[in-house]
This record gives sequence, structure tokens and C-alpha cells, in this order.
Amino acid sequence: MRQIIESRYLRRDLLENLCRKKWGEKGWKFNWVSSQEAWVFDVPEELTEEELNQCKGD
Repeated sequence: MRQIIESRYLRRDLLENLCRKKWGEKGWKFNWVSSQEAWVFDVPEELTEEELNQCKGD
């Protein structure tokens, strides 16, 4: 697991969809916690930088 705090760049819905595609409906789900500054995502190591970049919003 690796933590990503750049949540203003990552969209939770896109990340969820990507995980669902890769691991299925009952597969791996990432965790997130809200803090005052940002969302913190725990994402699996298996996701590549390229895949994470696809989850970036505006």
C-alpha cells in the first residue's frame, strides 16, 4: 500500500472505477480519510503511475 495525499488531483469516483475494472466488484477497494487539508488515499502498489494519472480531475 502507498498513501497519496494529492487528492485535489485525484477523483475518488475515477479511482473506484479503475479498481472495480481491475479487481472486480468484490475486489480490492482503496481507503480514504478526510482531513482538513485533503483526502488521503491508500492505493495498492499494483496501480501504475499511468493508471493513477487517468484518475486525475481538473
